[in-house]
Amino acid sequence: MRYALNRIRRVKDELEIERMRQAERATKAGFSVAAELIAPGRSERELQIEIEATFLRNGGDAVAYETIVAGGS
Repeated sequence: MRYALNRIRRVKDELEIERMRQAERATKAGFSVAAELIAPGRSERELQIEIEATFLRNGGDAVAYETIVAGGS
């Protein structure tokens, strides 16, 4: 089955590859800012907002799925 899928899988063109790289850069930036901002007293909602804003500031045009930020014991 795996080999059958490989035969029909579409090869990425340069534009798709660049978009994937940009998404990677935006994601990395978002997670980096989250790591810097995690602190006692900061709400999960504040972190979510900053993560998503950083994604967008760094070339993202949307989030792929709902952002989940959870903390506590």
